[in-house]
Amino acid sequence: MGAGAIKALKEHGVGVKILTGDNDKVTRCVCRQVGLPVSRIILGSDLDNMTDTELSQTAEKADIFAKLSPQQKARVITALRNNGHSVGYMGE
Repeated sequence: MGAGAIKALKEHGVGVKILTGDNDKVTRCVCRQVGLPVSRIILGSDLDNMTDTELSQTAEKADIFAKLSPQQKARVITALRNNGHSVGYMGE
């Protein structure tokens, strides 16, 4: 997905969140390349210390999650769905 696709999604009111197993440096670089601002990256180790309520709140504010295991990705997706969002997921 390139910068044009990200822009088109935004124009149609679709939010984009990045959930990746890559490290934060790679994630930051890729986000810059596709035009996604990076103010904060939530790491998998951060998620491990969050309750479901804390994750629910964090998932609303944060757009970039890195160094996630498949289980952690599922947990973020579940939190977003429980918050009332429709979630689509593209994997590798």
